[in-house]
Amino acid sequence: MPFDIQLAIANLDFKIGGDPNLDALRLRYPEIAFVFDLLDDKCVEADEAAEEHGKHTEELEREYESRIDDLEARVNDLRLALFQIKELTLDAEITNLIEEVL
Repeated sequence: MPFDIQLAIANLDFKIGGDPNLDALRLRYPEIAFVFDLLDDKCVEADEAAEEHGKHTEELEREYESRIDDLEARVNDLRLALFQIKELTLDAEITNLIEEVL
């Protein structure tokens, strides 16, 4: 006789309201205890994968933030250098070009 999911569900006569007691179901229906164990294993694997992904994401984020900070510092240094060049130059055309950039 092929497996009938509807019949299996009908056989799981839950007499209590709300969530069923899964431990009792495992003892009462050993056929599906195997499936419950697989689900538990997959949930643990998923939690571990999510935690590992979170750690990896945090590392990447810290690396990107460090790069952004370095680039912002370089931009500020370049602006300061341009400002200093503008102050030191006597050529009006160069001064106008620098003012446009700043």
